[in-house]
Amino acid sequence: YQHMIPVVGYGMKHEKFRDEIYCHIMKQINENPNNDSKEKYWMALMICFKCFPPKTLENYLDFFV
Repeated sequence: YQHMIPVVGYGMKHEKFRDEIYCHIMKQINENPNNDSKEKYWMALMICFKCFPPKTLENYLDFFV
């Protein structure tokens, strides 16, 4: 998960990019045939939830999860 640390840090520092980060993670979950990799992206999504809230995607993320 170390590759996610810079992404999470960036989201914490730059609020305007939070939704974009969430979208990229969700895309990796949906379009990823590798279950191990997909599981890591689910963990990344949970880390983002704990570190910073989505800016405008709350309803979409609720439905996605």
